[in-house]
Amino acid sequence: MTSVVEQIEKETRIVPEAQFSWSELKETWDYRDLVILMVRRDLVATYKQTVLGPLWMMVQPLMQSGIYAIIFGKIAQISTDGQSPLLFYSIGLLMWNYFHSCMVGISNTLGSNAGLHSKVYVPKLVMPVTHVLSQMINWGVNLLPNLFLIGYFILMGGDKAPHPSAWSIIIIPLLLVQMAIMSMGIGLIFSSLTIKYRDLRYVISFVTSFWMYLTPVIYPVSQIPEQWRAWAWLNPMTAPMEISRWAMLGGSEPSMGMVICSVVFTLVSFILGLRYFEKATANFVDTI
Repeated sequence: MTSVVEQIEKETRIVPEAQFSWSELKETWDYRDLVILMVRRDLVATYKQTVLGPLWMMVQPLMQSGIYAIIFGKIAQISTDGQSPLLFYSIGLLMWNYFHSCMVGISNTLGSNAGLHSKVYVPKLVMPVTHVLSQMINWGVNLLPNLFLIGYFILMGGDKAPHPSAWSIIIIPLLLVQMAIMSMGIGLIFSSLTIKYRDLRYVISFVTSFWMYLTPVIYPVSQIPEQWRAWAWLNPMTAPMEISRWAMLGGSEPSMGMVICSVVFTLVSFILGLRYFEKATANFVDTI
């Protein structure tokens, strides 16, 4: 009898819960085949029942860029630092729309997939990762008309002709990954909060709209008054916007301090988002 008790005491250990766990990421990687299947499903659902298909994803941002060029470039006459207004707004919207669509989609991922989670077991991060990858493919489709415009303005020449950096082939994918990580971190925090507070999903749209005007999407950093420029550097989306335009259109190089602030914010938001998401989804099905 004593030996049995001793054996139980040796095999049973109670340890404090770890402060942070990467189990969600590891489990999502184990379900990578499901992620690929879900990405394919999203793309088919997006393009299958449309008249223009992927062409609509190219036409829509070009129309939006043209409207911005007329309103902000011609009517409001906002400076674009000597760059073509059409290219300036097109590249800005290309990067911002990806970040915006990822963050809003991830913020609503738990509520929109509640039926699936209540029926079968699926790692909670599968849906956010699926959304990020789907939007990344859409971003690639949107990039094609922008490359066409850049090539056209280069052939036309002139003072506003872009001068893409040779490093853009490396820089742009890295920026895309950074924005994906940042949007996932922020989106996971909002998604965790909307489990209990459903009306927060309306706040998300307001936050993203307000954030866009705080970000140099329709104006360059040089147009921000000097006393407010330091605050613009603290905006984590300022660096991706400025770097993308520098890499694809040319111009002055972005500040290293601005880049460091953006990277630090990205890492911190991602770690906090994963941690809070893991705790909030422990009783997700019962709560929802």
